[in-house]
Amino acid sequence: MVSSAKASCCAAASVAAAPSAAANAAVVLPKVPLSIRHLRFVTVEAALAKRDDTVQLKTEYFGRNMGRLPSGRKIAHKTAALPEGCTGMTTADTPRPARAGRPTKRQSERIAAEIVVRARELFIAQGFAATTMEQVIAACGIGKDTLYRRFATKEELFAAVAQKALERTEAWFGAVAADCPERPLDRVRHLARWFLDANLDPELLALKREAFIEAMRARPLVGADPFTPKLAEAIRAAAAAGELAAPDADFVADQLIAALVLGPSNAALMGDDALADPAARKAWFDRAWRLFVEGAAPGRG
Repeated sequence: MVSSAKASCCAAASVAAAPSAAANAAVVLPKVPLSIRHLRFVTVEAALAKRDDTVQLKTEYFGRNMGRLPSGRKIAHKTAALPEGCTGMTTADTPRPARAGRPTKRQSERIAAEIVVRARELFIAQGFAATTMEQVIAACGIGKDTLYRRFATKEELFAAVAQKALERTEAWFGAVAADCPERPLDRVRHLARWFLDANLDPELLALKREAFIEAMRARPLVGADPFTPKLAEAIRAAAAAGELAAPDADFVADQLIAALVLGPSNAALMGDDALADPAARKAWFDRAWRLFVEGAAPGRG
């Protein structure tokens, strides 16, 4: 009873609207009971003849043996009009909307880069402590999961910002190093001036200030310095040429940076912009360089 009722409902829902002449169409059913287990799929074709209004209903199905089931007696069945909006298609025939796939590797990298850019702007403008992950989400116009899948914490995000700044600084250093004079001592002077300029760069100053603050909270966010060893190499070459007395090039490189960079850099971190003017910075560097090379002993400088 239940199986036959379900089959009748299925057929009624799949018949196209027809004139009254086809109100009593006949459906051929097998002698075996028709159930959902037997029915694999139903294809309905409804066509109107040109000279008469006969509706032909064709029902195709597969049984357990995947063969053709024997035909049975005819049962009168009244056709019914399809509900408005119904197409007569089965669920299997209905096209499904395309699913939005995961972003490609290139798209994911582009999203991560955009997040780092927006986060850097916020960190520089208002500091690490005042910046929240929610602000980054709003600035990027992305979902919460999009951010946290790439950066689980604010510390990870700041580390990514610092890494990007390091990459830009390395590119800057590479361009300066490629334009160095040939004379070894002049090369040391050229690189030493870059150290001063880099440590007074406003963006790098802002990020370094935040990194120092977080480091004092026992959460170091930046890695090792890759630039000082390259300055030491230049000092080693100048010593080999007899232009510097530097038996320990690494030690001399540290002292040169301390003499030329740390003072102005620390002052700038505290808000002093005395060397923001290029002419003032050049005059200060020339004096400090001369003192480093010539010394402060009597008769020198």
